[in-house]
Amino acid sequence: MNKSLIERRGFKRVEAHLPVIYKNMVYITKSCEKGSLSKDISMGGVRLLNDFVAESTKILVEIYLRDDDIPIIAKGVVVWAQKIPFSDRYYVGVRFTEISEASLSRLRLYIERKLSKLAAA
Repeated sequence: MNKSLIERRGFKRVEAHLPVIYKNMVYITKSCEKGSLSKDISMGGVRLLNDFVAESTKILVEIYLRDDDIPIIAKGVVVWAQKIPFSDRYYVGVRFTEISEASLSRLRLYIERKLSKLAAA
């Protein structure tokens, strides 16, 4: 990833294919849950492989780290959506707007482990 992009985001992003459940904050019932997979993640947000979700949509995400039954829960807002060529799917960028200290600590540890594995390779 190019350095200026990292600096603009303010967070290092790592590739991470993780199961995600999300809900539109306007319709926050169990029946409105949708499943997705992350493409990458940082301390500031996550990129999802998903159906279309409009920019500015407020969502609640549950991100399931590998080998951990307790999800990282965060509120976020969709900041962009990009159609994947030759597909009916989208990449959807979500910026975290609210996340607990406990979830943030677990996410930080996950990202640091991924980065150290990349550095060792």
